[in-house]
Amino acid sequence: MYLALIGWLYVVLMFSIAQESVVATVFYLLFLGVLPVVLIGWMRRVRRRERAQERDDA
Repeated sequence: MYLALIGWLYVVLMFSIAQESVVATVFYLLFLGVLPVVLIGWMRRVRRRERAQERDDA
């Protein structure tokens, strides 16, 4: 999973560097790179916490 995220961030970084303006670079890096990775990390953390809660209840 982490390898896929690192690969995704690398592709987004290369894509954003190729943009002509700094605004487009920041836009692509933020909305295609950082936000999806944060969202995936948050969802994984919630799922892990729920599983630990179920395990502790059992």
